[in-house]
Amino acid sequence: MSIQPDIHSEQSKLIYIDSEDAEADFTPNDLSGESADFLLDLEESIICPANQEMFVSMYSCSIPYSFYDIREDVNDKIRFITTIVATATSITWEIDFGDSTMTIAPYYATMASWGNYNVTTLSIQANLIYTELLRAGQVASGHANANSTIEFVYAESQGRFIITFKDFPTGLTIQLHQQGTGYMDSEIGLPEEDTTQRLFAFDASTGNYFYQTPNVVDTSGSTHGIFLRTNLSSNSTMASDTGRSTDILAHIPILVNSGEIIHSPPQSNLHKSKVGVKTINHIHIQLKDERNRPLNFNGLHTHIVLLIDFVYDRKKIIPSPYFRRQKEHFQESIDHQKTLLKQQGFKGNLSVRSKPRSVGLLNPDIHQEPTNPRTDIDELKKEEEKMEDVEDIAVSSSGGLSSEDVSTADASTLLRDTI
Repeated sequence: MSIQPDIHSEQSKLIYIDSEDAEADFTPNDLSGESADFLLDLEESIICPANQEMFVSMYSCSIPYSFYDIREDVNDKIRFITTIVATATSITWEIDFGDSTMTIAPYYATMASWGNYNVTTLSIQANLIYTELLRAGQVASGHANANSTIEFVYAESQGRFIITFKDFPTGLTIQLHQQGTGYMDSEIGLPEEDTTQRLFAFDASTGNYFYQTPNVVDTSGSTHGIFLRTNLSSNSTMASDTGRSTDILAHIPILVNSGEIIHSPPQSNLHKSKVGVKTINHIHIQLKDERNRPLNFNGLHTHIVLLIDFVYDRKKIIPSPYFRRQKEHFQESIDHQKTLLKQQGFKGNLSVRSKPRSVGLLNPDIHQEPTNPRTDIDELKKEEEKMEDVEDIAVSSSGGLSSEDVSTADASTLLRDTI
């Protein structure tokens, strides 16, 4: 919600948060690191006055793009099934970017391959991992040749990958078979949580097997933005994955390349969330992706500024039944006087004009609406002289006029004396 703080309310407060000052990792060993999920205790509590309310918003932030798009147990595997048709012998093997046993080069020893990739580097890394699988004998004989390679060729005109198995034995059936969570789907052009067995075609002219992915490739498909979640947010935001209220305070779009700093300038986020408590002693910060999965900033620290606004608690005013009855009485009085005038033969349009600054509301002022206002001074003088010659007309005790009076008075005189 968007609010305007009251001039005389408690002064707004800015809370500058550096993850390096966190008391502790909120969830130990969750692999997100203290920069993404941490608890900050406030030595000086923020107290909301009894007649006011607190609203929190993200004022600004500076977050390093040091987390990985291809990361552990999120999207770091590609699974294949190869079958020798003649013997119906099948094996299942995976290109696992999280396998730290690969020894592609000495400096790669005991290092996983999680990281940020583009369409070219992703293809290179996938083939390097497969080569190590082949060298380690994890692809059985008859399912590959010594010089077999795998290429992810990017068809730029279509934005898709063509996965090609080169120099593999003939007489194979090759399938791409993902398992949902933990597997690389949108990054290689498959639907999310894909579990379909996708069969490769065989090109007899080249002896290669190939498969073109159905969707456009998105190498950063698992992290399009960062969501700031806090323990201060109330039920003012909802998320489509659950369809319920969430603790999301702000969405931070990623508009820079990997290795740069993600900035959200002051006041770019206008949404303010009502704080559900009157005292703030600690702040729980979580930085997650769009699927509520933790991010790992790999040792770098995040900077977030929160804004606390104070506004007076305006109670909703419910009208008293007395005012409703007074309104009904007022309307009945108007209808009654209109009826009396009509019964006495008065013709013309009637309207109600309230008496300004009047305490009593039960004496409406009924008059005839002018249909042709006179602006000529001479005509007005003539009208006044004519009205002076007319005798006063007696008014009945009921507030109306007798039929005899109506017959002897013109409309203007009737209007004046009735009022």
